Amino acid sequence: MDNQNKSSNKLIEELNLDEDKQILWVGLIVAFLLFLGPNVYSYFTSDEEFEDLSDVVALDQTNELSPDLDSEVEPATPATAAPDTTIGYISLAPIVSQFPGDITGIRDENSVTLTGFVADEEERDEAAQAVMKLEDVDEVDNQLEILEPSVAEALNTAGVVNAEAEGIGTTLTVSGSVASEAERTEALKQAEAVAGVTQVIDRITVNAVDVANSLPQVEFATGSSQILETSFDNLRRAADLLSSAEGAVVEVQGYTDTVGDEAANLSLSQARADAVRNFLVQEGVDADTLTAVGYGETTQFAAGDTEEAYAENRKVLFKGE
Repeated sequence: MDNQNKSSNKLIEELNLDEDKQILWVGLIVAFLLFLGPNVYSYFTSDEEFEDLSDVVALDQTNELSPDLDSEVEPATPATAAPDTTIGYISLAPIVSQFPGDITGIRDENSVTLTGFVADEEERDEAAQAVMKLEDVDEVDNQLEILEPSVAEALNTAGVVNAEAEGIGTTLTVSGSVASEAERTEALKQAEAVAGVTQVIDRITVNAVDVANSLPQVEFATGSSQILETSFDNLRRAADLLSSAEGAVVEVQGYTDTVGDEAANLSLSQARADAVRNFLVQEGVDADTLTAVGYGETTQFAAGDTEEAYAENRKVLFKGE
């Protein structure tokens, strides 16, 4: 009875194995088939099919499409970028950065354009020459702007006498004379406003005597110490300037050309200096701050025997002490 029940529990009645061994063998067979299945599939599938499948999967990952292998997949068109014309050429930055100023080099293959600001003509030329020495540069378009003339013009416009501007790069040192502190402040403001200037070093002085000397020359009747009326307004302006020079003692100096007798010229120069001093006193300048000295033809400011040279040597100047 027991043997019949036991045999009836076998998985396969025909096998001459007990129940436990049948279960063991069935498990081994199932495991073998699970291992063998993928390998049998790969053996009967061509390499081309797998390559196509890999390509589709790669495109799907690149374009972020749905992994539908039956759909037609097209690769995405890459965005168009502006060509970098500097690729393959020597960099300009290390070259232009060694020079003072604000310099930018723009390359178009073998041609270079320089833009920005420098102090003077020498700095401008040196930068262009350095770039031109590069073996892959055939042409330099030098558009660098020079600051010194522009700053000097701004100073002149602001009323600075004997204005000068010198510098290195975009730093400019300015000099000259003005009649007051207010004029000095305005002149510096105008210089700093020039495009390209980054710093202004102030060497401007407040000197009313220098400004008075910048006025048009006093005109006299020929061979006389009589002041012509055309000079009255300029002398009134000189009187205002000299009156503002508090504490300054000013010498009114008379000069003549070399035409005529030397002694006569000396006397004429003294008479003209006296005439100008008297006019200034009448316009309010303290008489104690003015002296008058005639120097005749002892100093010639222009050489030559031309009328232009003679006119330059006939003058009255102011000298502060």
